[in-house]
Amino acid sequence: MLDLLRSEVDPAAGRPIPAEFPIGLVAQQHVVGRDQNGVGDLGPAHPAPCGQLDWARFTSDELLADFKRERDVLHALSPGIPVTTNFQAALSQCETLDYWAWAPEVDLVTNDHYLVAEADRNHVNLAMAADITRSLADGRPWLLLEHSTSAVNWQSRNIAKRPGK
Repeated sequence: MLDLLRSEVDPAAGRPIPAEFPIGLVAQQHVVGRDQNGVGDLGPAHPAPCGQLDWARFTSDELLADFKRERDVLHALSPGIPVTTNFQAALSQCETLDYWAWAPEVDLVTNDHYLVAEADRNHVNLAMAADITRSLADGRPWLLLEHSTSAVNWQSRNIAKRPGK
């Protein structure tokens, strides 16, 4: 049976499935090393959650490595000036970065928070985002760097604020 599967043609790629690949490759979701990690959602079928998690980890690590290189250049060129970047540590925003890996690498933990216009409990989301940011800061001061109380260009619908809001 295994030989039969290995001799079949991969319908997504139109080529024979190589014999060294396990059966799991038939679903296009077998990755054995980081160098094989492709873009998370570009497969021929619904992506496997483990593949999406691998992609999120990979991109978070790569972006963090880029940040550290840029931070080191800035520290060398402007000693004593803090370097940071905008986190979006709300439960509804930017869930793919490992902020706990990032936080020790910034000189000041900062957060952006954008309210969702149609949400009834924005105050709860804002409080939770502040708690997450406080946790990331690990006892250090932190800063709410950006905050939107109303319309932003990425929301599908912006609602006019009611009087007193």
